Amino acid sequence: MCNRSRFKIIKKLTSLMFLGILLWAMASCGTLMLPPLEVTSCEVGTATIVVEFTLPPDLASLEDGLSVTEDGIKIEGKITISGKKAEFTPLYGIKDNYDYVVRIEAGTEDGQGHSLMDTFVYEYSTRTEKAPFTVDFPVPEKTFSENSLETASHGNVIGGEIHVLDEVSTIQLEFSASVDKKSLETGLTVTPSFEYFLEYEKNDCLVRLVPKKQLEINQRYVVQLKNSVMDTKRNVLEKDMGWSFFYKLDEIPPEITFKHATSTENILFEENSITEIVGDTLELGLEDWIILDFSEKLDLDAAASLISLESLDMGVISPSMEIIKDYKNGNRLALRPQWNGNSRDFWGSHWQLVVKTGLEDGAGNKTTEEKVLFLSYTLESQRPLEFLGALLVDTEKQSGFKACFSPQHPFLSMALDPQFYPNRAEELPSKVELHLFFSLSEKADALNDFSLMENISLSASNDCCELTVKKLLGQDSSQECKNQFQEFMVEMEGLGEEIFSEIADSTSLVMVSFQVELLNRDNSGLVTLELEEAVADSLGNKLGKMIVCQVNKL
Repeated sequence: MCNRSRFKIIKKLTSLMFLGILLWAMASCGTLMLPPLEVTSCEVGTATIVVEFTLPPDLASLEDGLSVTEDGIKIEGKITISGKKAEFTPLYGIKDNYDYVVRIEAGTEDGQGHSLMDTFVYEYSTRTEKAPFTVDFPVPEKTFSENSLETASHGNVIGGEIHVLDEVSTIQLEFSASVDKKSLETGLTVTPSFEYFLEYEKNDCLVRLVPKKQLEINQRYVVQLKNSVMDTKRNVLEKDMGWSFFYKLDEIPPEITFKHATSTENILFEENSITEIVGDTLELGLEDWIILDFSEKLDLDAAASLISLESLDMGVISPSMEIIKDYKNGNRLALRPQWNGNSRDFWGSHWQLVVKTGLEDGAGNKTTEEKVLFLSYTLESQRPLEFLGALLVDTEKQSGFKACFSPQHPFLSMALDPQFYPNRAEELPSKVELHLFFSLSEKADALNDFSLMENISLSASNDCCELTVKKLLGQDSSQECKNQFQEFMVEMEGLGEEIFSEIADSTSLVMVSFQVELLNRDNSGLVTLELEEAVADSLGNKLGKMIVCQVNKL
């Protein structure tokens, strides 16, 4: 029993060994029976490419495995097979001055399954001449500046040295061979761009770039050629090429000229609206502009950041500035202080307009010194109207009654003597006069009557008395006006109020008189004199703020 089992095992092992030997023999025979497919030759003709194999190739397999490139770009074509030869006909034929690569991938088969063991590659060129293609940018000897600039001082400039040209009628490009016009026109750029046309000479080896109009002074230009530019034999430039030059570059820092414009229209940059400022100080009006003329074209936004308006008076805050930039020409700024509608607060103040160092023109030249213009807001024709005070006086009963209203002294007092101003129902109103004292511009003739009558009020609280402004008696700037103001000053000095005596002698002092009707009452209260800010002189200068003066009626 044991021997029989051992026999069965030996029999199975023998069968397996026989089967393995049979499979090895079949594989060896297959190799001998199916030799590999090989390429014996490849020829490029004038219109086709012919590849010969050891066995007739399969068309479908060859269409998958065959590719042809023309200067690295795969081209289309038709494959035909005749016996062991395959013919590839490019769609657009075989071209001159191109490099071709024929490639047949490993695994390409014939009709019986024989396959190409290794990838086949064949290179062929139809170029008649393959030579380096170069270009030069000759700088005319007569226009080359001796102080040529180094590349490092002006950033990354292709082509090395920067040239300075005094005249640019043409820009020349000299090629080592006839340039292909289409590739040049596509690969040529000029920055910043300008309009030009191209002239070709010397069998298209010399190209002149002719600007259609004058180039900008102090402007840096960069001429660049892409490496796609080629000669007529399709030799291309080795790399991108370029040159940089300045047209009429100067090394003189920009100069600043201050000018004065009184125009309120947006025509600030017309020559007839400005005059050059003579002297160190400018009397500035509310609507006046200061023009900054620069000798060179500048970055106006950067220039505006270097300008400031600084107060020379303690406690006076500098106003902001309105700035207009002449972007069209690039060499002028117009600015003025913004008084925010309250010029009275700035009247008589002094400022300085400062242009800091570092003002830079298009050639990179910078100013090294500050430029200062002194300003004063003291234009006499725009002097604000000033209210000095008022005096209420008896003109009928010779009672000696006087009451002062002062903007500096809020609560003065007044007493009505019952002997002269009794509180009786049948009593007729007493006639008194209200004298108001103003200091105004010496350029003004008088105050505006209408603005006075419309903007004055006299009232009493607690029914302490009745005051009615009846009519405007007139204005006076004669000696009588000064005498009345002297009386006002005497009254105020008695109350400890300091009044400057030179005002009494000023030609700008004006007294305005109103007739007022007065009725007394027993009550005490406040008498209030109000002047609205719209009160103005004949030039239109206003008070600028409301005036409120009060006295205690005892």
